[in-house]
Amino acid sequence: MGRQRWGYRRLPAPDELHLAPDAAYLHYVSNETVEGLEFADIPGLHEMPLVCDMSSNLLAASLDIDRYAMIYAHAQKNLGRCHRGDPAR
Repeated sequence: MGRQRWGYRRLPAPDELHLAPDAAYLHYVSNETVEGLEFADIPGLHEMPLVCDMSSNLLAASLDIDRYAMIYAHAQKNLGRCHRGDPAR
């Protein structure tokens, strides 16, 4: 499912995910904003801890928070002012 074939225009179907049942956790990004992709269902195995980056859609819809070991989000923009030329300014 590489970029050349799909251009990242779709998410893998559950049967296309190759998950190791003994993995310590599954990390995924719930919403990819460049191509507009978002998981409709929570991927993974029920017994596998989930870690999810919800930077683009945190609080956008209700979710089963008990399914996650960790949810995080971060700022999408740089913080601070932009320096042009002399970085000491």
